[in-house]
Amino acid sequence: MDRRIVVRPIQVEDIPSVAALLSEAFYPKNSWLGWISPVLKLGIYQDLKMRCMARSPQYSCLVGISSSHRAEIVGTIEVAARPLSAWSLMGVSVPYISNLAVSKSLRRQGLGKQLLAACEPIVRRWGFSELYLHVQGENRAARGLYSSMGYRLCRNEMPPWVKLLAPSQQLLLRKELSVKSVQFAESENLRSG
Repeated sequence: MDRRIVVRPIQVEDIPSVAALLSEAFYPKNSWLGWISPVLKLGIYQDLKMRCMARSPQYSCLVGISSSHRAEIVGTIEVAARPLSAWSLMGVSVPYISNLAVSKSLRRQGLGKQLLAACEPIVRRWGFSELYLHVQGENRAARGLYSSMGYRLCRNEMPPWVKLLAPSQQLLLRKELSVKSVQFAESENLRSG
């Protein structure tokens, strides 16, 4: 990356900027949902604020801050211990990554990797040795990123009857954390901070 990026935990004053980044990443204004993007952005803001204010001991939202004079938020990621399925009766929680987003102008420059790596020591401190996430099957760029970071296919989350309604596959990926990968992530975060 040609700009220095610092990864740190979200602060309350970051929530509006993070909500805007997530809204633009997942519901771009030029998409078919663009016309309702203000409503979606408000919903994202409220959900994010609620998660951040809950102060769960097994939840973290990180932001990537540009070291430019404006110190703008250019990336974000969330990790939380939660059941893999909303239908889970067992209630077994695993560390799950969600809402990875990087500013369009900084994509493919390593910030996504930096944010993913920053989650590894966090979940280790929580006592876990693996990470999970979902990705859309047709999102080749994201699948390539996750594969390069050691995430492997765990299972296809689409029941056959759903494929008729939504042909996009939702894939569950898993990464086994080695001590070496966590030490590398910690050293990278020390160097970038």
